[in-house]
Amino acid sequence: MGALIGGTGGVVIGRDLLDSSGSSSTSSASGSNNTQLASDKLSSATISSIASHVLPSVVEVTETTSSGKGIGSGVILTSTGEILTNYHVISDVANGGTLTVTFSNGKTASATVVGTNSSSDLAVIKAKRRQWADPATLGDSSKVKVGDGVVAIGAPEGLQTRSRRAL
Repeated sequence: MGALIGGTGGVVIGRDLLDSSGSSSTSSASGSNNTQLASDKLSSATISSIASHVLPSVVEVTETTSSGKGIGSGVILTSTGEILTNYHVISDVANGGTLTVTFSNGKTASATVVGTNSSSDLAVIKAKRRQWADPATLGDSSKVKVGDGVVAIGAPEGLQTRSRRAL
């Protein structure tokens, strides 16, 4: 749940944090041809730093329809309340229902669907109480390479982390 969102945001933010902190390290492995393979290692301190940086921008998205509730994650994109989430999280609202966003400080707001792309499993929704929006600071995706470490950050069902700072 939210792996695409959290993974994308986490790796882009994480990559920028690694680049700016200089805390990435490399290790090598020997193959039969003594080829050196380098890979970035994400230490638990780096992962904690990434999480504390991005969690205020992570929201829980609840879809309520006549057939029940669905819960997923999202990441705040703009200070005006646009949120990126997965299409499958909000897809049933098209047939009637409501969306509620729970922010990292526990406050909630209703939301509406702005746009969707079902084939990419992506959707943008907009929270109506935008003063609580704390947008994620996204890094430079051109720095991400195949094989880079990924940190998935989300707000799984009722376990969203409360931010120490008020939004």
